[in-house]
Amino acid sequence: MHSFYRYFFTFKLGRIITAAAGASIALILGSQIAVASNQNLAAQYVSSCMLQNCSFETTTGSPAVPTDWHLSGFNSTSGGVDTSQHIDGAQSMWFANTGKLRKVYQDVVTSGPAGTHFTLTLWTKSNQAQVRGLYRVFATLYYKGGSSTFYVNQPYGTNDWDQYRLTFTAKKDYNKIHVEIDFSKKGEAWFDGFGLTTP
Repeated sequence: MHSFYRYFFTFKLGRIITAAAGASIALILGSQIAVASNQNLAAQYVSSCMLQNCSFETTTGSPAVPTDWHLSGFNSTSGGVDTSQHIDGAQSMWFANTGKLRKVYQDVVTSGPAGTHFTLTLWTKSNQAQVRGLYRVFATLYYKGGSSTFYVNQPYGTNDWDQYRLTFTAKKDYNKIHVEIDFSKKGEAWFDGFGLTTP
């Protein structure tokens, strides 16, 4: 079974490896390994979310735009809500690009004390995503007079649905959380099933 670690600042990222229906897989987080059946992954790890419309199921307008999310850099051929590709619910957020930056983001107006731990999870897949450009998700915690940002970078190439998990901790009392998807590679990418939780 393939597994790996990635490091962003002092925080470790674990990756859930997809498997055939009915198979068992391992979630690698530091030195801990938890085994779960493939068919229960979305329900188990996307069961709660501080974000709104975590799986892009609610839309408005024509062409459809996911409610509660803000889009930047899109047009009729550069992406949008896709009902043909999804892993949590009936649709996902699709990015089709020729090298221009597209963004989808949401702000969570909430506050809490220093030391609060967060877990950001998401599913993504790609089709011929080139090496050059951005293919990432990040979370920014805003404090009085500053902020901290934590990144999850996705691989280039053609990849089936995988779940990514990033844990991070507030260094100071915080008053807002910003979550953003960036894609500027040539190729395609899809995102679905976001989760943002605290213990």
